[in-house]
Amino acid sequence: MAIIEMKKLLLIGMEGERDKILKSLQKMGNVEIAELDEGELDDYRAIAQNDDLEVLYEDLSKVQFAIDFLTRHGEVEKGMFQVPEEISYNDLSQVQNHKDIYLRLVDECMLLDRRLNEIITRTSQIQNAMGQYEGWTGLDIPLDNIGGTRYTTAIIGSVPNNSVHIFEEKISKDAQLMHIERVGSSRDEANYFVIYHKASENKAQILLREFGFSDVTFEDVKGTPKSIIQGLDRELVLLKEEESRITKNIQELTNRLEDVKLLYDSLMIEIDRIESANRIVESDKTFFLRGWVPSREVERVRKNLDRLSQYIYMEFQDVIEGEDFPVELDNSSFVEPFEVITNLYSTPNARELDPNVYMAPFYTLFFGMMVGDAAYGVIMAIICAYLVKKLKWRGDTKKLGLVIAFGGISTAIWGVLFGSWFGNAGELMGISPVLLSPLDQPLEMLVLCFGLGVVHLFAGMAVKAYANIKEGNIWAAVFDQGFWYVLLIGLILMLAKSQLGIGDVGKYMSIAGSIGLILTQGRHQKGIFKKLTSGILSLYDVTGFLSDVLSYSRLFALGLTTGIIGTVINEIGIMFGKTPIGWILAAGILVVGHIFNILINSIGAYVHSSRLQYIEFFGKFFQGGGQAFKPLKIKTKYTQVYDEEAI
Repeated sequence: MAIIEMKKLLLIGMEGERDKILKSLQKMGNVEIAELDEGELDDYRAIAQNDDLEVLYEDLSKVQFAIDFLTRHGEVEKGMFQVPEEISYNDLSQVQNHKDIYLRLVDECMLLDRRLNEIITRTSQIQNAMGQYEGWTGLDIPLDNIGGTRYTTAIIGSVPNNSVHIFEEKISKDAQLMHIERVGSSRDEANYFVIYHKASENKAQILLREFGFSDVTFEDVKGTPKSIIQGLDRELVLLKEEESRITKNIQELTNRLEDVKLLYDSLMIEIDRIESANRIVESDKTFFLRGWVPSREVERVRKNLDRLSQYIYMEFQDVIEGEDFPVELDNSSFVEPFEVITNLYSTPNARELDPNVYMAPFYTLFFGMMVGDAAYGVIMAIICAYLVKKLKWRGDTKKLGLVIAFGGISTAIWGVLFGSWFGNAGELMGISPVLLSPLDQPLEMLVLCFGLGVVHLFAGMAVKAYANIKEGNIWAAVFDQGFWYVLLIGLILMLAKSQLGIGDVGKYMSIAGSIGLILTQGRHQKGIFKKLTSGILSLYDVTGFLSDVLSYSRLFALGLTTGIIGTVINEIGIMFGKTPIGWILAAGILVVGHIFNILINSIGAYVHSSRLQYIEFFGKFFQGGGQAFKPLKIKTKYTQVYDEEAI
């Protein structure tokens, strides 16, 4: 359980076999092709860039659009609960031979989407237009004929509703001036057809303006408003029918969705291979690559490439002392999932210990303590384990699912110790805590949290001491961790003196540890004064340690929150559960409430347990800053690829 030893691979092959060799390396998935320094090999040149990669990325974007389009409009299984299709490597490789057929399907999806958008846009335009014409349905004159005759002027327009009665009364008293006819209305205005003699135009316009009359014009339209609405309505029906046909076509195309996903994954594989090829240099006849291979994979690489071609030169070199190399971890099935937690913080560098081995038990312990409900833990563990297995999660998704599953087991154990089953439901059924009740014994719970915090911090210091010893810095382990152990343990014994009855042992340990730190913590400084000053000032770090210990009060706070919320949910359910209908409501409240409690507190436990590792634990020994091992391999998004042949 450690960082895997790496070998440098130097490979020279025939240019004509380059693609075949890259495919073999990708299929094995155990070689990271490294960048070469500029001018490192004078006889070689960088592989000329071609347009294939740009075209592939364009195709990949189109295929992703088609997948999203069919998923959005079709009746397909969505999201993280979709089981990926399994396909052999050879079958997936054959997809490239029929790429044009699949791309025509993609183009059809794009055309259907474009037409759907056009229909949506036109439907919106029609609905807006119909809203405009609906206020004029009483006008029997075609809109294109409005304009008057040789001696008369005909216009249409609107008057605010608050002026309608006065306007119509005024016109009726002076009927010889003009004729008006109300032809419809909208929410704020009444619409009129107006006709007057041209000789009275000035007087008519003054009167119309007096009542806020505003002219309305409809350009480039023919027919009456009613006939126009009828025409628009017929067009709307046709658009709906066309939309229905398109929807039916999409449903038929949905049956080809898996084919489109296969094309996407095959394009991803090809893109990865071409991008890796861009880190290779070539001459007229040969190509050269440099890469990294895990030591345990060397013979496998050699065997497969030798079998592939007799014109390959390979050399596997040891890592030079002080040289950085990509980091690949080898952990047990329990520790491996927690790599996702560490990698969110930083990848370990090649020269340090793998922190996951030491972090995983504490993360699981703290996660369970923060949720602290046995029933919740059982539910979390069963559901996450089932999803990982049933849906065949991969990569970080699988790791995160297993982290929550392990956390669920820890939660169940702590729940038994705390006597918490769905909040206080266990107490109501007579189940007593094995260890203590956080609600009834808050002080004891807080002491337990601080005690576990001290153990966690001491473990971080122990890992650093072990790293120093492993690197040959034995005295650094004694000075930088050993004396701190003496001082801190002494301070703890002083605080617990009366409870333990151990006399002045703690005082003497504290004095000895302090003297040791004063004499050694400034050893890298120049001059006696600076050495002593630095040593004395180092004692101030005791406050930092105390601050770190206080951070573990979050274990108590989150554990208490889970129990309180669960208890409140139960009390609300009991309040409703006094009638048959009330029991139905109570059941709904209990189910929804406890699901919410599980979700919100498991998220909190995930975040705060991570925080305790990142700040308190990793701060004691972890450096990070490494580069993860990223081999050229079969990486897919929608399918799981297997190989019929043993490689």
